[in-house]
Amino acid sequence: ARLREYFEFRDDIQIINGQLVAKPLTPLFASFNKNHNALSTNSIREELKIIGSISGVYRLHPHLFRSTMITHNLEKGVSPVVIQHCVGHQSLQTLQHYECLSTEHTQIEMRRAS
Repeated sequence: ARLREYFEFRDDIQIINGQLVAKPLTPLFASFNKNHNALSTNSIREELKIIGSISGVYRLHPHLFRSTMITHNLEKGVSPVVIQHCVGHQSLQTLQHYECLSTEHTQIEMRRAS
């Protein structure tokens, strides 16, 4: 709900049929000033640290979102080639770490179900 409010506040991003629609190079995370300047990496990291401490997630950082998205998509069966393209990895070997995590998750789930 808070994220939807944030995008409704922004006049440079719209949500149409559940999809974010913005001009090219529009920053996703921007300040609340009139120009919607992009937040710096450090600003985002600090905000996540605050949000994490409030919510009890103490190691919340930007890369956690990226790695979670990769792992969840692998678990859903999305092709590693598609994920590689989306996240901009040069090599499929870079995703091997996530595939190991996904395989481990599968094994745990299989043991739990049996």
